[in-house]
Amino acid sequence: MSCIRITHEMATLLVALRSWPDVNLEALRAMPEWKLAQEWGWIMESGELTGSGHRHAGGEHPIGIIR
Repeated sequence: MSCIRITHEMATLLVALRSWPDVNLEALRAMPEWKLAQEWGWIMESGELTGSGHRHAGGEHPIGIIR
């Protein structure tokens, strides 16, 4: 397993999704980070954060894990 730092853009996406469902999903889905966050298991198709996504969005984990 290798780790990468969460980019500013990924952090922006995750923090915005903490307000799900009251977010502009169209704009967030247009971000390249959306697909990566789904692949890493941080967000569901609906835009809701998973448990792991909540932990990363909350700053509990400063790095993300790549499969």
